This record gives sequence, structure tokens and C-alpha cells, in this order.
Amino acid sequence: MGITCEVRARIESLDAFSAHAGQSEIMNWLRAFKKFPSQIFLNHGEPIAVEALAQVIRNEFGTKVIIPKIKESYQLT
Repeated sequence: MGITCEVRARIESLDAFSAHAGQSEIMNWLRAFKKFPSQIFLNHGEPIAVEALAQVIRNEFGTKVIIPKIKESYQLT
């Protein structure tokens, strides 16, 4: 957009993961973690589908799943 800004982050590309993966692809991706995350944020998708995916993740992994609302913020530690 014509603006130069300093980036203080490591940027990585996930060539094997699509932002439009279905539930089964996402679950397979999550099953591959050697150290499973303590919480998961779902921030993309239709509300009913996202809630359904969150419940499937909770049931299988017993982890905290957060579906952020617009303008909510979270402190990551």
C-alpha cells in the first residue's frame, strides 16, 4: 500500500496449509503437533461452522478454544 514499516517479527510461510482448509484437514493438522498448544484461536469462518469446529477440537483434545469477537484483544504469554 506504499507504506514502509519496520517488522519486528519472524515471518514464515506455511505452504502446506490453506486458510480455506476444511474441518478434517484442520483436525489432521492439529493431530500432527508434537507439543499441543494450550489454547487455540479460531478467527475465520461462518459462525455456525466455527463453533462446530471449536466443539470438535475441545472434544478430541480437551484444549481451550477461543472464538474472538470483533475488537476483542488477548494477552499472549
